[in-house]
Amino acid sequence: MKQFSNIAILGLKKWFRILSKEEDQELIGYEDEINQIDRKRVVDTFNTFDAIETDKAWQHIVDSIAPEENKTSPKTVSLLRPMLKYVAIFALFAFGIYYYNTQDIFTETQLLPEAQNKLEISTVTLKTADNLLLTFNSGGEQLIKNNQGVVIAKQKGNELHYLKDIATVQDSKDYHELKVPNGQNFRVSFSDGTKVYCDAGTSLKYRSGLNLDYPRNVSLVGRAFFDVAKNKKNPFTVTTHDSEISVLGTQFNVSAYPENSSTQTVLVEGVVKVTSKNTKEKVLLVPNQKAFFSTETNTLVVNEVNTYTHTAWMSQKIIFNKILFKDVLKSLERKFGVIITNENDELNGQTFTAKFDTESLEEILNAFKEESDFTFKINQNQVTIQ
Repeated sequence: MKQFSNIAILGLKKWFRILSKEEDQELIGYEDEINQIDRKRVVDTFNTFDAIETDKAWQHIVDSIAPEENKTSPKTVSLLRPMLKYVAIFALFAFGIYYYNTQDIFTETQLLPEAQNKLEISTVTLKTADNLLLTFNSGGEQLIKNNQGVVIAKQKGNELHYLKDIATVQDSKDYHELKVPNGQNFRVSFSDGTKVYCDAGTSLKYRSGLNLDYPRNVSLVGRAFFDVAKNKKNPFTVTTHDSEISVLGTQFNVSAYPENSSTQTVLVEGVVKVTSKNTKEKVLLVPNQKAFFSTETNTLVVNEVNTYTHTAWMSQKIIFNKILFKDVLKSLERKFGVIITNENDELNGQTFTAKFDTESLEEILNAFKEESDFTFKINQNQVTIQ
């Protein structure tokens, strides 16, 4: 606790720009501890598996997985140092209060006032099996009923919770489709205990009575973090435009936005099997690995990654690691619910590495201006870069 207090004090002094050079170096030395604390809101422990990339290995996992699996502490990986003038260092005092008052990895969305003003006409929607379109107000709550008038779920704020006692009244063909607009996040808790945290610009389709007694299949367009309830007899499957991800009970992140060339699956805990729809090739992932389909080699590629970089979006952080500027703009559009027009084509081929925390859209664009010469205008939800 003493160490955390010291970090918080240094962070607060940094926030108010009264930090000395010596104190700044001391704060930099705490970066590993800060990343480790933040990652604990994503996952507390990692499972370890010895797996090979075959169906036989997957079946072995299905047969042997048990609640008594050994756990090991996560390996802390330091993020790249920020490169831009206005990149967030860490608002530690606020984070300290947030961390000690948060028990669940799925946190309420904290949008900047600037973004909130731009999202008045953009709401989360749920399309039911009888084509009823429901809208969810982030400040409201309502009961969700099936076509027999039975309450099957409750919506409160930015969360939809399906009741656990509805399996007997659900039709296997009764599907719901959740759409989360740009500028917002939303979470879904299914009756089997699985939780899904959907990022901005995401669509999730699933059986409304999703539970451990039926095939647990969902379709994803966009990005989501899955915390899947464990059941070795009934795998959980996520289908995207080019991949199929099968799990038994684990935590992983899937990014499958339409503009992405391929689906990126990053495993945080457990084990998953990724199958390419194009080639039917299969690979098994263990923690700290990412799988994606390479159009150049026409194969599934597996890389070692820092999972924090791929899950930090859940705590409202933005991390760019050698990302093309055109892809940076797409991320900013989703984050802030704006439309960005780039009239400076030379910027598209440039790559950027940066980390942002609580900065406004204007502050982020000003940060990029420090590295590349351009101007921009913000008019409500329209942004023009010249």
